[in-house]
Amino acid sequence: MLEWLVLLAGTLLFIINLSAPREHATNPPPGDQTVVLPADLVDQLAAYKTLLVASTSNPNNTGAVQATANAKTQIDMELAQWQEDVATMQNKIQKSVDVDTGLGSDVAALHQRVASYEKTLPELQDTLTKSNVLTADKVQDTTMMVAKAVAITVIGLFAVFVSGLF
Repeated sequence: MLEWLVLLAGTLLFIINLSAPREHATNPPPGDQTVVLPADLVDQLAAYKTLLVASTSNPNNTGAVQATANAKTQIDMELAQWQEDVATMQNKIQKSVDVDTGLGSDVAALHQRVASYEKTLPELQDTLTKSNVLTADKVQDTTMMVAKAVAITVIGLFAVFVSGLF
């Protein structure tokens, strides 16, 4: 019986934790959408800017033109990798949302079960208290039993003594 009540209480706590209000993700306000680039990308862009100025100011310098093209290729590859990572994350998020779409009916059923537990739990608690009272070990007051035994013995001895005198 106790195991069932522990299981019931654990299930109730689990359901209560599921039904607790959740913090929802929000987008930042429109005025706070500044993009912060990593330091290595900022350094690469600064180097590309320097190379681009050098190659456009001196178009005959093939080394500067080649270095500019290599720097642009490297930056384009990093940006393409970031775009691929973003697309992969978007796909993962979409898959997660698609998997979790059927949970609404489950949550409603859990709310109904919680409501029924809120009704039946006090009744179960009363039943448990009554059964504990009925099955509890009775505490014997041994001092009263000893006092009664001594009193009966003294009265009996007195009765034997008195009957012996008469």
